[in-house]
Amino acid sequence: MPAYSIISERPIDGFDLFGKGEAVALASDLLDQFAEDAGVRPLLDFFSMDPAEVDALFDGLNLEAAPELTDAPTPDAEIPTLEEAPPEEWFEPHEGITTIRALIRAVEDQPTPEVPDPFDPPSDAILANLREFEIVLNHLEAAGVRWHLSVDF
Repeated sequence: MPAYSIISERPIDGFDLFGKGEAVALASDLLDQFAEDAGVRPLLDFFSMDPAEVDALFDGLNLEAAPELTDAPTPDAEIPTLEEAPPEEWFEPHEGITTIRALIRAVEDQPTPEVPDPFDPPSDAILANLREFEIVLNHLEAAGVRWHLSVDF
């Protein structure tokens, strides 16, 4: 099951990052819509990955970084190489806090369905994930440490 997590640029003494946003990851389409409606950045705008981790991911999956173009699904497709991967990007905590708080308000404002959809995470699980992220980002902000979002599979 995919999950979002917060990665800090450096460790903070006495504070361990916690929380896996499984419900947030499952509700990403809905949360993206809430972010757009609220005029804030969607969570995945904060995603970044170290290019070395991308390389390890390719190696772990036994994939080539730049397959032959003849193997591409369309003849005109451009396949990026690892050398073209963007550098790891870090964000100021207040940027994420703005998004998280807007998403919390949006989820809280949604009516509770009489019959929950078994394929959607419940709103209380989404809120729990978002509140954990808010706590982590508040600690990062107090410590002056930047962050980015990671996706675990």
